[in-house]
Amino acid sequence: PLGLRAWLEIGRWQYERERAREEAAHSAVLERPTRLGGIEMPAGTRLKLELKHQPESFREAEFPTPVTIRGVATRHLQRWLQSEQDNPQDPWKTTGVHPTSLRLRGEGVAEIEGWRCDASQEIAFASERDGRPAAFEGCSLAIGNRADDIDFPAGARLFASDGMVYTDGYRDAERWRVMPETGQRVSVRGIALSGGALAFDRDRRLYGLGGTVLAEALQLGAWHYPAGTEVSLSPRAAWRAQHPHAWLFSPTREAASHASGERLEHGVSLLQTLDGQELERLDNRAAGVIDFIELEIGDER
Repeated sequence: PLGLRAWLEIGRWQYERERAREEAAHSAVLERPTRLGGIEMPAGTRLKLELKHQPESFREAEFPTPVTIRGVATRHLQRWLQSEQDNPQDPWKTTGVHPTSLRLRGEGVAEIEGWRCDASQEIAFASERDGRPAAFEGCSLAIGNRADDIDFPAGARLFASDGMVYTDGYRDAERWRVMPETGQRVSVRGIALSGGALAFDRDRRLYGLGGTVLAEALQLGAWHYPAGTEVSLSPRAAWRAQHPHAWLFSPTREAASHASGERLEHGVSLLQTLDGQELERLDNRAAGVIDFIELEIGDER
């Protein structure tokens, strides 16, 4: 009916008008250069606001020209915000916000703490309460990064670390973690690896490997390991004190094979030095290797 259609059109118009009002209240364009959140912003900067009509509550900023923030030629800034409730009469009402983390994107390559970061991807910093960038947290690596004779492919993710804390309170020496993208290969001591993460200490020496697998078959001494064999270096493994230079190889779907014809099946791991010396065999539980159950889901026949 005509009356119902008119009523629906009026309702839609009112909804669109209210939505436009809300969007306008939560956005702003700077008419002049302004300092917000500890950052000098040029005129023409577009802001998305967390709180209505409050530019200092911005959660995103889009700059008309690059703004240099901690060495990053930034075009887009995103802030993760923490709400503040300071009204005792209404403890659930948000009275303000402050940033806890910053995400920058821009142009070119940014040199940060000795790493080459791709500025077209997110570069993360912790944030001071007033919005100024604090500790560097991570980025997507650009081409040209190297640590402990290991070259990293562009696109690998870098994360800063204060060290892993264990249940007994011990904090290890990990300072940096690099995680290659799926399908990327990294050569470590001449061994092609993929997946997982590589940990480095403060001096950028290799500190650990976790979740990495052989990207191709490996002949090490008398042992032949197929591609997909798990490879790990664990700073706190029980075997590390006795064998500080050992690498742990853990067969998965396909067994490792010895020149004598012996096979090493899934469930048992082998400690070897990189010159091929066999040191010890351990069941995966004793070696600290976590085995996951694989489920195949398909149509029942």
